Amino acid sequence: MKRYSTTILLLVLFPILLLAQQKTENERNQSPSFRINAYPIEVEMELAISKSISVMNAAGFNLFEEGISGIDILKDSNPYIQVFPRYYYNLDKRSKENKTISGFSGNYIGLYTLLDLQGVGEPNYINNQNEFWIGPTWGIQRKISDVAHLDLFLGYGLGWYLDEPFFSGMPSSPLIGLKVGIYLN
Repeated sequence: MKRYSTTILLLVLFPILLLAQQKTENERNQSPSFRINAYPIEVEMELAISKSISVMNAAGFNLFEEGISGIDILKDSNPYIQVFPRYYYNLDKRSKENKTISGFSGNYIGLYTLLDLQGVGEPNYINNQNEFWIGPTWGIQRKISDVAHLDLFLGYGLGWYLDEPFFSGMPSSPLIGLKVGIYLN
């Protein structure tokens, strides 16, 4: 449990350390974006580090378990923590075209990181190993109307089973994500 505590602590402290950097007056006016997503069920906060760089932090529950036989809904409710640094590369172009950039609306490239605590769910489940995933992604995030949120990303990730020796199990997988929710601010 000690190594999980260290990993969780690092995932939480990373964005806070980035925020401690000197900021210009323009960057100080950018406030964090808070969201609740219905799919997947999670709470997230996106913090601006600079004009085009942010860190999205999320905590939620996986209610879907993918396997050889397809997707089992409500098989487990595994909690997870996600830290997702992002670089928005088209904000200036969107501004010039009078498109919204509020709520971090734009296209981005990022580094997906996820700590999936699968061992917390059903104790007799076959694949109850805690996992850590990391990988590069490309995505689109949009603020729809004043309230709705849409985030779609694609990438490729490597995983590690935290309950086994480091190189004994390293799955790799495409990362395909869809998040739909509402803004709280």
